[in-house]
Amino acid sequence: MDPFSSGTPLLSYAQYQNALRIEFGRARRYAFPLSCLAIGLDGLEPLRDKHGGGVRDEAFATIVPAIQAQLRASDALGHYHDRLALLLPHADDAGAGAVAERVLAQVAKQPFRLGGESVRLTASIGVATLEPRSTIFFDSLAKAAEAAAQQAADAGGGRIVRASATVTKR
Repeated sequence: MDPFSSGTPLLSYAQYQNALRIEFGRARRYAFPLSCLAIGLDGLEPLRDKHGGGVRDEAFATIVPAIQAQLRASDALGHYHDRLALLLPHADDAGAGAVAERVLAQVAKQPFRLGGESVRLTASIGVATLEPRSTIFFDSLAKAAEAAAQQAADAGGGRIVRASATVTKR
């Protein structure tokens, strides 16, 4: 059982990559959209310095069930290091943006207590969408979402940045 989840277990990074590879193949074959979100919690490092290494697990245990409640059965939520990764089959940019907005709101409104004090969590979310017949490799979709999440964090966090996942041939 995943320590961050009270419901559906989170995928490991390897499981998430496998799901991404499979859904990418389907999206390319049948020409449907596919979106990927990278979700990072803002300010996790200073909290870890102050309260210890279990902060990430406690924060994920608080927010993951709220995020899972926003998802469809076909969506896949995974974790790696200090980030969550969300795979949204059949979701175009508008649909992925709507999910990202809901996730951002859910993270911000979750009560989180740490060391007797109330802490407000925010997230930096990167969104990347594969459009039908674009030239992209499956791992580029996740990398584009990750880069967009980093841009959101660098801009102060608590926001969503959309990325272009289209790349030239290798």
